[in-house]
Amino acid sequence: MIDISMRPAYLAPAALLLGWLVYQLSRPSKLPELPVLGLRKDEWFPTVRAAWRNTDEAVIIPLMTGTYVLLPASDTDFVVEAPGSQLSSHKQMNENFQLEHTVMDTELSLRPRQHQLIMTTLTSQAGNLIPEILDETAWNFDKYWGTDTKEWEEVPAFDTMRRIVGGVTNRVFVGPACRDEALMDASTKYALDVPIASILLRVLPNVLKPFLAPLIILSARLHTHQHYQALKPTIERRLKEFDARRADPEVAQSLGPEPNDWLQWSISQAKELGDPVLYSAKKLAHRVLFLNLPSIHTTSLAITGTLLDLVCHNKPEHIAELRTDITSVLAKNDDQWNKHSLAKMHKLDSTLRESVRSLTTVALSRKVTSPSGVTFPSGVHVPYGVTVMVPGHSVMHDKAIYGPDADEFKPFRFVDQGSESRKAFATTGKDFLSFGHGRYACPGRFFASTELKVILGHMLLNYDFQMETDRPPFKCFGLQRLPPRNKTIKIRRRENIE
Repeated sequence: MIDISMRPAYLAPAALLLGWLVYQLSRPSKLPELPVLGLRKDEWFPTVRAAWRNTDEAVIIPLMTGTYVLLPASDTDFVVEAPGSQLSSHKQMNENFQLEHTVMDTELSLRPRQHQLIMTTLTSQAGNLIPEILDETAWNFDKYWGTDTKEWEEVPAFDTMRRIVGGVTNRVFVGPACRDEALMDASTKYALDVPIASILLRVLPNVLKPFLAPLIILSARLHTHQHYQALKPTIERRLKEFDARRADPEVAQSLGPEPNDWLQWSISQAKELGDPVLYSAKKLAHRVLFLNLPSIHTTSLAITGTLLDLVCHNKPEHIAELRTDITSVLAKNDDQWNKHSLAKMHKLDSTLRESVRSLTTVALSRKVTSPSGVTFPSGVHVPYGVTVMVPGHSVMHDKAIYGPDADEFKPFRFVDQGSESRKAFATTGKDFLSFGHGRYACPGRFFASTELKVILGHMLLNYDFQMETDRPPFKCFGLQRLPPRNKTIKIRRRENIE
């Protein structure tokens, strides 16, 4: 038997944990006096039903990863308009992903350089990047779904979508280097590492994080290193070419146009700022990898949800209508996939918007940053440091807004509204909060919209599906709805498709 009293290695963490428990039990609560959602008599772990509950009152949502205040929908405008000195989406994102621990270069989460490039260059270049997006989409579908026009093939929906999205996204980030197997493996695995590690870290008391975080983030650290090693030669070549172009016009002409991707934009931005640290190979690699985190994760969830919505409702007429929508637009645009043709594929756009609508649980998560707390229009006062949010699911399933069929999947819902009231996929509003709303709405939503339309359009034109009758439920993990990881679908390449 181990004599624990003789083992300081055991005593230290035990003492820390005991001390933390005593502290938590003895300190006054920061939370306001509000009903606790899901708390029942004799129930040790409260259940969470916030995402499906229509409520006009503020409630507390207790989760293993933290305790949150769900505000009434009437407070939405206030949350949208509040300045960062009162409510911060940036600080909430940092805490949600535990970026202090999970990102090897913490400066990336503190500086606005990434955000500036997304808002300006990535958004403005999304249309120009469609040929690259389409080329990479076709290449990845051939790789992961195959080209067999005779036999049906069973493929895992989420896993293949995650890999396809990873490949297409990184074509925009690093150009043709995205097809490097080591680079793609590190990128896609890192995009899974961080959400998993952040959940484990949020469960831990802060006093234990410095001791346990290094173990929890081992996988993220490994894949960060592998990503850097794979991308380093490309970065070093790009840096040399950048300097050579500006030193000699003839060299610039011989090299041809500069690459139009995230890595090149980051190099240009870093050189303009004139800080050698910013254009070091490691810093630039970290900037690329950091953007993989939200890009692959959220886009994979969205396209998987849309795929399952279309295949598992046993309505092949929906897919037929979408194909007609796509081909008729392309026929009028010289068969060109571009910004103008995508904008006219209204049914494709509506299908994505409708599917994403059903996935949203809560929205507009913010950390209270005002030292004195914030009093909301509903009268609720929330102290400093507490996370607040509004009820996304109940708003986006409100029958007063979306009609009596608000709980059903209607892919052409937003087309049926008519041209005057039709809203595009990336359009935000108080009745559509999947991308947030207001000044802190998702800055990458226009690029994500372009990418998702190309992926979904290519998928529908090039593959047939064995329809199913039961849409598998998405699993609830905290306040997120995640697709069933093991769900497979049967697909077959369509014939006579150019």
